[in-house]
Amino acid sequence: MDFVTLHQCFREESVDDPILIEFLHNWLPKKVKYLANEVAVEMNSKLRNDDFEEITGKLVLVVIEKIQLIEPGIPFRSWICQAVKLLTRNFIRKKKAILVDTLDNNNQISLQLEKVRRDSSLSETQLEKLYAAVQGLPRNQYQAFVLKYIEGYSSKEVAEKLGCTVSQVDQRNYKARQKLQTLLSKYFPEYREIK
Repeated sequence: MDFVTLHQCFREESVDDPILIEFLHNWLPKKVKYLANEVAVEMNSKLRNDDFEEITGKLVLVVIEKIQLIEPGIPFRSWICQAVKLLTRNFIRKKKAILVDTLDNNNQISLQLEKVRRDSSLSETQLEKLYAAVQGLPRNQYQAFVLKYIEGYSSKEVAEKLGCTVSQVDQRNYKARQKLQTLLSKYFPEYREIK
């Protein structure tokens, strides 16, 4: 692939140039699949074919937007490879954050509460208030709380899933527990202190 000519095609918006067509239909999809898979393995994640297509589409838009700032030739090729890795990391982080906030997790909370309902002496009112309070947490606290206390991940695993530090996870969970304590203390008098 001639990255000097390719760079010129992008700058001049030569959409019919064979080099650009070859790049968009062969070289780039293969490179994205290879590099994105590497990043996914590093992040303990898996990507599907439509994920690769979405990353490729985003990359093309970024190249068009930034082409004036990128040097032609080998630096252009290197820039593309680094951009693929960065876009993939961001894509996986966003995808994991979205997964944490889907109905599956609401169902997970419901399943856990159903188990609590069968195995404990909590009243229906306590369970309903608990469920509503957890659902009402701010998004970042909700994600950290669900992953740690409902799904049972360690703080380190939660940090990896959310793309943040262990300290941030612990801080979010501390704030979530504080908020839950405030909201639920009248329904759970035996748990008035934060542990």
